[in-house]
Amino acid sequence: MSPVVFIKPSETSDILSDEVKKLIEIYQSHRRGKSLEAALEINRPLGSVAVVYERIRNAIDYKGEHLLRRGAIERILRRLLWERPAAGTKIIAQLLVKELVWAKYLKSKNVSAESVDKVAVTLNKYFELLEASTIDRKKILGVASAQIEEILDPSLFYIDKIGDAMFVWFNKNLEWENGGLTGRQKDLHLHMAIHRGLFKSDFARVRYYILKKFVTSPTPQEFFNSIEQIDHYLNSSVQIRLYRFVRKYTPAFRILKEVMDKNKKKLDEVFRDEELLEEKIKQVCLSRYEEIGKSVRTGIIRSIIYIFITKILVVLLVEVPFEIFARGSVSYMPIIINVATPPTLMFLVGLTIKKPGEKNTEKIISSVKSFVYASTTNAKTHFNLAARDNKGLSYQVFIFAYATLFLVTFGSIAYLLRSLNFSLASMGIFFMFLSLVLLFGFRVRFAATELNVGGKSESFFSKIITNLSLPLLNLGVWLSRGLSKINFVIILMDFLIEAPLKNILSVLDDWNRFIREKREEVIDVPTEV
Repeated sequence: MSPVVFIKPSETSDILSDEVKKLIEIYQSHRRGKSLEAALEINRPLGSVAVVYERIRNAIDYKGEHLLRRGAIERILRRLLWERPAAGTKIIAQLLVKELVWAKYLKSKNVSAESVDKVAVTLNKYFELLEASTIDRKKILGVASAQIEEILDPSLFYIDKIGDAMFVWFNKNLEWENGGLTGRQKDLHLHMAIHRGLFKSDFARVRYYILKKFVTSPTPQEFFNSIEQIDHYLNSSVQIRLYRFVRKYTPAFRILKEVMDKNKKKLDEVFRDEELLEEKIKQVCLSRYEEIGKSVRTGIIRSIIYIFITKILVVLLVEVPFEIFARGSVSYMPIIINVATPPTLMFLVGLTIKKPGEKNTEKIISSVKSFVYASTTNAKTHFNLAARDNKGLSYQVFIFAYATLFLVTFGSIAYLLRSLNFSLASMGIFFMFLSLVLLFGFRVRFAATELNVGGKSESFFSKIITNLSLPLLNLGVWLSRGLSKINFVIILMDFLIEAPLKNILSVLDDWNRFIREKREEVIDVPTEV
C-alpha cells in the first residue's frame, strides 16, 4: 500500500480521521446508554462439576476459545428442544441461561431478568422458523445462538462496529478490480471476509451478522433464501481468496479494538496524542503476545487430549479386534507407535512456534495510525482476486508433480510401517492420526500468527517440510470435515452424560431453593412473647 502521510497537530486543529471520530462517538454513546438492570440471582449447585464437564467436552470437540460459548448455547438449545419439546420459550430461556452460568460462560451478576425475557422473545422467533424450516435446523439454531450470545453479552456490540470501521477503511485505501462482481456482491463478500478474518467468526456468526446488517424483518421464506445465499457466498472461491487477502490487514484492527476497550473513558485524549497512542498500542501488543503463548499451549494440550482419547478408543474398538481376527494375536509395537506418535508430534510442533517481536509491533503502530489520523493522500492500492487460469500446460505439469509428491510421501511412509510389522488396519489408523495431528498443528501455528503483519518468511528447510507434508494436510482436512459430522464421542457425551448431568444439577438447584425458602419461612415466623 502507498505510504500514508499524516497530518501533524500543528497543521490543523483536527487530526483525527472521520472513521475514528465516528468510532469514538459510538463507544461513548453506547457507554452512556447502558441501563442499570437488576442482576438475576442464579445458584450454582455443584458448579465445579459443570465446569469440569465443559472443559472435558471442549477438549474433545476441537474449537477456538472464542467460539466455545456460542457453541455451548447452540448445543444446550438442541438438547433442551429434544428433552422438553412442549416447554415454553420462557422456560427454555431460563434453563439456558442457568446452564451457561453454571458452566461459567456467564457471570450471574451480568445477567438480568430483562435479558432473559429478550432471549425468550428471540427463541419464539426462531422456534417459529424451525417449524417452517426448509433448510438444515442446525443453521437456524446457529444463527439463534449468535443472537442470544449478543443479548447476554452486550460487549459484542463493539465487534460489529470495529468490523464496519475496517470495511470503510478498506474501501478508502484499497481498490478491488475484480470486474465480475456488482457493488453489492463486493460489499457482501468484504463484510464476510472481514468478520471471518478480524474476529475469526464461524459460519453461524457470519450468517447472523449478514442477516442483521442486510435483511430487515424477513419472512420465513426470505430468511431461508438469505441463509442459502450467504452460504453460497461463504463457500465460493472468491470468498476464500478475499478472506486470505483481508487477513493481512486485520492485526492492526484487533489491537485497535483492545486499545479502545481499555480506554473507553479517554479515547479522544489517547488518539490526539501520538506518543500516548503508541504507548497504549505497545502495552496491548505485549499483553496479546503473552496471551498468544498461552493460547498456543492451551491449543496444543487440547489437541493432545482430543487425539489421545480418540486414538485409545480407535485402538480398543478397531485395531485390537482386527489384529486378533486377522493374525490371531496382537502386535504391540504398532499399537505403541500409533498411540505415542501423534501426541509427541503435536508437542514438538508447539516447540517450534514463536511469538511476534518488536518489528511486528512497529508495523502495527504504523497501520493503526493510518486509520486513526487523517491522510493528505487519496492514493489507493489496487488488487485483483481473479482466479488463475487452470488450463495451461504449466498448471497440468504442477498437478502431475503434486500427484507424484502425494504417491512418494504415502508410499515411503507405508513402506517404513510395513517393515515395522504394521497391519493394513494399523497403517490406516497411523495415516489418519498423522494427518489430523499435522492439521491441528497447522491450525495452532496459524492462530499464533494472527498478529503477524505481512506474514512470516519461511526458511528453506521449513518450505521442504511444508511441501512434503501437504498431501497429509489435505487428507487431514478431508478427515476433519467427515469426523466433525460423525464424532461419536461427542454424541455419547451430549446424550448419555450431559443430559442426565444437567438434569441432576437442575434438581439439586430446585432442592436448594426449596430448602432456602423453608429456612426463610422459619426465620420470618413471628414469635409470641
